[in-house]
Amino acid sequence: MPELPDDLQRKLEEYNRNFEQINSFLGADSILESGAVTELQAEKTREMLTQALPVAVKTLVELCAMGVSESVRYKAAVAIIDKTLGRDPTLAEEDKAMALLKKLQATPVLPESEE
Repeated sequence: MPELPDDLQRKLEEYNRNFEQINSFLGADSILESGAVTELQAEKTREMLTQALPVAVKTLVELCAMGVSESVRYKAAVAIIDKTLGRDPTLAEEDKAMALLKKLQATPVLPESEE
């Protein structure tokens, strides 16, 4: 598995240090600032995950090609296809309500005069 590049690792460590300092500064009783801190933390998390995306994709591709078992390789391949092309609705398991709806749609409705 690939390791995080040094710059991403440094950002992760800086991220953790910054939020530890904010939490210790605000304390556990700060309700007013906690919303802003949570929003900032979510924004920084999204930014960091976006930057780590190439590492995740490379990992999936490596698992797809060299996974230790067929099931690992298959699951990695399915994940790549699902994320790239979207899930095929024909492969999804149908629940009973959806099956009933499809059955009702397939049944032709006869005009009243033919009944």
